[in-house]
Amino acid sequence: MPNCREKRCENFVRRLRMCAAHVHGRNRDSRRGVALMLTLLVIVLLSALIVDFSYDTQVEGTLAAVKSDQFQAYLAAKSAIANALALLQEDLLDAQMNGTPESDGPMDVWAQGVPVAPLNDAQMRAVIADECGKINLNALIRYDSNGTPLENRFLIDALREFFRYRLAGSNLDPTDAILDWLDSGDDDEERPEGAERSYYEGLEPPYTCKNGPMDSIEELLLIKGITPEVYFGVPQENKKETQRPLSEYLTVHGDWLGRVNINTAPVEIIAAFIAACEHQPITETTIQRAQAIVDNLAAEPSGAYVDLSAVPDLPTCTPEEGQGGQAVPPNIPGLPTPGTPPRVPNAPQPRGGPLFKQYRAPQMIGPGPPSLSQGTGRGNAPPVPGQPQVPGVPGAPGLPGTPGTGWPWMVNSYIFRIYGDGMAGEALVRIEAYVWRTPSPEQWSLLTPGLPPDLQGMAPPTEAFRILQWRVIR
Repeated sequence: MPNCREKRCENFVRRLRMCAAHVHGRNRDSRRGVALMLTLLVIVLLSALIVDFSYDTQVEGTLAAVKSDQFQAYLAAKSAIANALALLQEDLLDAQMNGTPESDGPMDVWAQGVPVAPLNDAQMRAVIADECGKINLNALIRYDSNGTPLENRFLIDALREFFRYRLAGSNLDPTDAILDWLDSGDDDEERPEGAERSYYEGLEPPYTCKNGPMDSIEELLLIKGITPEVYFGVPQENKKETQRPLSEYLTVHGDWLGRVNINTAPVEIIAAFIAACEHQPITETTIQRAQAIVDNLAAEPSGAYVDLSAVPDLPTCTPEEGQGGQAVPPNIPGLPTPGTPPRVPNAPQPRGGPLFKQYRAPQMIGPGPPSLSQGTGRGNAPPVPGQPQVPGVPGAPGLPGTPGTGWPWMVNSYIFRIYGDGMAGEALVRIEAYVWRTPSPEQWSLLTPGLPPDLQGMAPPTEAFRILQWRVIR
């Protein structure tokens, strides 16, 4: 009997030990599992941190490389502009040194532009276009001595004919709307197909009518009737090609009297001027006459007309009644505003009278232009928008009140548009610069009779160039 009890006790003790051993083993396995999970969690966190750090480092490296490429491309674009200015000045100096009449045409050295060329780790190129071969919209409106707006009737007729030909098949003629956008002092009186403040303030979103000179040609997109299709061109009837943008025919920086350089004007502009001279609409015959004028350029020794009498079948006219008055003079460096004291550097300048309306300079995109001042000009200061065009034409000055026999044509230019492109890596930077080239003293003398009395006899500016507009596109 005692033996049975001892055996039971031993069995009970053995079971207790087995249970204790089992429980201890499970706890040890649990601790090992927790340690393994913690280890895996730490590895995952460290991996995420390493991946994130590696990504940030890669992004920062890429951004640094892109910024470096953008900077190199910007420097290349500026260098392209500088090279283009050198070509423009070389062309003018060659004519002066050789004693040849000043003319600007498609065969001149500046018209070839700056070909693609390496610059450090980038490449540059420049394209130069003549703005005096286009219709200057800011010359559509002039002002008399009281500030009353006067219409440049000849130029308005030429613009109407241009739009009628370009927009053939439609009843759209945005000429009146452009005039309403430009004029001021007319108590917001709308022309038959124009629009004034009430129209633009009723749009969504609303904005006001400019009622002043245009700062850039892109302002046309704000004017009634100028849709993107009209501005950028629509396929012509019975033709596969697309029209060129209006910026290739119209400008806000051309001749401030409204003339065009016959050597660089497109066929459509020459045809529009011929039609306005003859008071006839543009026909296929008009286009053929204009095309013949352009084709005959190749027969000229210099590749450009230097004498308007050599231009075949070229009509001329005189400014019609009502085109008189004073054009809005340009803000030319070195010329004071009538009725104001001489310019004092860094001193606030008073606003001019009605003849010399001044407007806020357009907002610059990117860094400002480099200083090209060689005298008393304003250097880097953004210019007040205007039309600094010197109207010198050999044998045909065509000045206000004394129109020359070659009105409304000229053979040389003073306003140019330069596209300076810089390329580095994946970065591409374009600088769009509108520049005014100071003419020779002989050509400058042709300007003074057309200036207001307060400015007649003024000496020419000492600056070789004037930056009118400077835009950086990245």
